[in-house]
Amino acid sequence: MALLPPGSYGKGMGEFMDGMATRVLALKGSDFEMFDKPKVGKDGKPMPAKVTSNLTLRQRLAADDPHFDERYRLTRGAIMTELDKLSVVIEPKLREGLARGIARRFNDKQLADINAFLATDSGKAMGAHFLGLWFDPEMMRSMMGTMPEMVYAAPGAMMRIAAATAHLPKPPKKETPKAADKPAPKKGK
Repeated sequence: MALLPPGSYGKGMGEFMDGMATRVLALKGSDFEMFDKPKVGKDGKPMPAKVTSNLTLRQRLAADDPHFDERYRLTRGAIMTELDKLSVVIEPKLREGLARGIARRFNDKQLADINAFLATDSGKAMGAHFLGLWFDPEMMRSMMGTMPEMVYAAPGAMMRIAAATAHLPKPPKKETPKAADKPAPKKGK
């Protein structure tokens, strides 16, 4: 319970979703230019870059819907209410899994040290924010910052996987059942 106090799932997920939405709504068309391949004209010369909007997504949505900000605020509130309800159901299962995982990874002495720390004011403060740290804007910014490297690394990884498994026969293809082979749907009552 010390690493996942009541309400921390809803709070953490809410902060995560709010942070993601805030960052997405702040994106501009120019933020996606790094993914555009340079275009080449029929003459072989580079074509001028397309002009992208300097408006954020939030500004564009608000221009189309004068009630966007109020709608977003109300939607966020409704989502937070639902996340709070889910916390009551989800957290006990998360605590159980966390307890099993921790018990498997640490010996009795380490567990005693961890529990002693979590009993301190600093440990309680850390426990209250433990889950939320994974959804913290700084953590999310760091994780999102790795996306270009992951995108650029993917083709090489796929080639290494193909090379590593090239000596294996292709997996058997599953036959798609024909309509006549499928059981007839049961009639409702």
